[in-house]
Amino acid sequence: MKLIKYAIILTVTCSFSSLAVAQGINRTASIADLKGEAQAKLINEKNWRSAKIGMTLHEGDTIRTSAGSWVLLNLDRGKTAAIEIKENTQLLLSQLKKDDNVDTKSTLLTLRLVKF
Repeated sequence: MKLIKYAIILTVTCSFSSLAVAQGINRTASIADLKGEAQAKLINEKNWRSAKIGMTLHEGDTIRTSAGSWVLLNLDRGKTAAIEIKENTQLLLSQLKKDDNVDTKSTLLTLRLVKF
């Protein structure tokens, strides 16, 4: 079975006053909805665990979906963005930063197509 690997880096920057480098205040993502089988790997853990609705993910965490599954992630409790992760996809929350001084948010996601 051939695995197709794509690395897509998606950068979403929201700025209300001016662009600035985020100073490192971390944000979160949460699983708002889930169909089928999905797993999460937290940054400080070696093993994957079953993903569940309401689970909070942080910078450095990864989530993946199996065939016929999907996950809906909300960034910042749905205030910033909603991300639908389709089947056979792995998403790394590479960067979730916020700078309150200039009201800027920086989001960096790494996306791969996988099968598990």
